[in-house]
Formats: sequence, C-alpha cells, structure tokens
Amino acid sequence: MSDKELTIHIEWDGPHRLDAVGSLVGLADFGVYQIYGGHPVYGNSALLYIGLAAAQHFGHRIPQEQQWLDNRDAGRVEVYVGRLSGSQTPDRRIWRKHIKLAERLLIYAHSPPMNAQKRLASLMRSEEHTSELQSLTNL
Repeated sequence: MSDKELTIHIEWDGPHRLDAVGSLVGLADFGVYQIYGGHPVYGNSALLYIGLAAAQHFGHRIPQEQQWLDNRDAGRVEVYVGRLSGSQTPDRRIWRKHIKLAERLLIYAHSPPMNAQKRLASLMRSEEHTSELQSLTNL
C-alpha cells in the first residue's frame, strides 16, 4: 500500500423501513446511508440517494429528508446504513475525513438521481448561477 492509497471499510446494515430508522440513535449510529425506492426511469428498488450522518445520528438525520414520502412506492422505501469499520477506531478528525470521502466516492461511482436533483436545486438557489441555469432549463 502506497502513502497515497487509502482503504476505507464500511459495514452496511439493512434494509430498514423508513418509518423505523428513528430508532438508530446509538453511540455507533453515524456514517453514510443509502435510500432505495421506486424511480420512473430506474424502476423499483433503485438507489435514489446517498447521504451523510456525521453530526447527527442516523435516526435524526434521515427523517429530515421528507421527499421519500412523495415516492410512488413510499411504503416500500428502504434504508441501508453504513458505519466505518476496521481494526482501530480513528480519532474524530480522521473519522470525519474518511466518512466524507466515502460519501463523495459512493455518490461519484453510483450517481444516484436524487443527489443530482438536490445539487441542481442548490445551484438554482445560488445567485451566481441562477441566470445561466435558468437559460439552460428554458431551451
């Protein structure tokens, strides 16, 4: 392993029902999460979103995202939670760095449709890009 190579181990747990994730408030309930549900293009049980619960427990962070209730299969939306795992527990600074890197890499590798939609929405709110993006959407 070179000095520039980094291996991040994530232990995935799930699926959890969307209405049951509120109970994930234990000491280790932080990390990345994936939301699966119906999508008009990708079909049933498609990866819709990848998120990060670093400052809040999964049980507090995930319910803040209400758009899953509008999903055509809202009753079948599933959540997988991923926690860093390994032989050593990193300090808080290293943990945050690794979990943020893991989230970015997962989003880059899988391109979930709701991550792209949220990014576009945040760009639309940015005054710097508003006129440019509005002209593109009016084509």
